[in-house]
Amino acid sequence: MRNYREEYEYWLASDAVDESTKEELRALASNEDEIEGRFKAMMSFGTAGLRGIMGAGTGNMNVYTVRYATQGLANLIIAKGGQIGGDSKEGNGVAIAHDSRINSRVFAEEAASVLAANGIRVYLFDDMRPTPELSFAVRETGSIAGINITASHNPRHWNALKLLNSQGEFLNDAEGKTVLAIAEKEDFCYADVDHLGHYTQDSTLNAKHIENVLNLELVDIEAIRNAHFRVCVDSINSVGGIILPELLDRL
Repeated sequence: MRNYREEYEYWLASDAVDESTKEELRALASNEDEIEGRFKAMMSFGTAGLRGIMGAGTGNMNVYTVRYATQGLANLIIAKGGQIGGDSKEGNGVAIAHDSRINSRVFAEEAASVLAANGIRVYLFDDMRPTPELSFAVRETGSIAGINITASHNPRHWNALKLLNSQGEFLNDAEGKTVLAIAEKEDFCYADVDHLGHYTQDSTLNAKHIENVLNLELVDIEAIRNAHFRVCVDSINSVGGIILPELLDRL
């Protein structure tokens, strides 16, 4: 196993690492503490997934750590015959959503590409979506799992990759560590060109999610309408601004 300095040099020498990332790393050449901080360990599984500052290195959020963790998920899905967590029999893909953070769309597309390379179908939203809608989409599409790119309340230079099971629930700590342990083995076997996964987009999920909410027993639509509420919504320039106006219109 490489130490942090060896890992740093490995990234600099690797043909798989893009030139922009290498430039970022070269700028750290005289900063040993920063190099150690970025490469002393792989990101660990925290609250429902990987979470950290965006930047180059195994300890940060970047396209390489996103690919790494997603490959672990793909291997787990394949090893379990199409199911992780939950109690569904056999799913038919992975649903992916993201928020409005820097690189969130990039990370979502990278995760989708890794899954497709493993022959796994991907349901990728065409724009940012709130976490509850991803959970709904996992169940609605019969997906094996879900991936959400969002760091919730963390500062803007952070991001995260969160994993959901076939019931739309976040993976627990043990399940998450299993994903990373599988990835660490680097036992990857991609699908051949005739069996690659493909992307699917369903533009009806917003409407279906809202209809599902309105049909809940606890939601009394007439009582809400008759109350003539005035609602002020601040979505903080993010995902709430996508679906909340539609929901409020229905009410």
